[in-house]
Amino acid sequence: LYNVETGKETLVTNNPEDFSPVAFSSDMKNLYFVSSRPQANNPMNHVASLWVVGVDGKSSPVQLTNLDGLVMPPYFSKNALWSTDGKSVVDSDGDNVWLFNFAEPNSSPVIEYLSSGNSPKWIERDHVIAFRDGGKWHTLNINR
Repeated sequence: LYNVETGKETLVTNNPEDFSPVAFSSDMKNLYFVSSRPQANNPMNHVASLWVVGVDGKSSPVQLTNLDGLVMPPYFSKNALWSTDGKSVVDSDGDNVWLFNFAEPNSSPVIEYLSSGNSPKWIERDHVIAFRDGGKWHTLNINR
């Protein structure tokens, strides 16, 4: 990571299978990224999964999805949008809208399929999203 204010560069991960940094946590202390590094419980399984690492470069990355070896389809994209309370993320894989709920920072999220569609946006503070599906905009209340 490069800090534009200080000019300081920090190495947060050096695994060649890490790719797609996708989002900072709402407090800007962590970076979420996608990696196909081997899973701890199955070193032969190289599944693209969601990981998190501290931006200070002092912590090791933590795997958040696909912990049981099963493949969860969604992971954050560069368009992921955090709720204002920092506990949820809405995102789309291009065809479906997903909600990621974090009980605790850096914990594995509870992932919920919301609808087919794309381009989700928070439109009411942490409770309603708008998204496109079939060329039309729709709204959905989020109960968390």
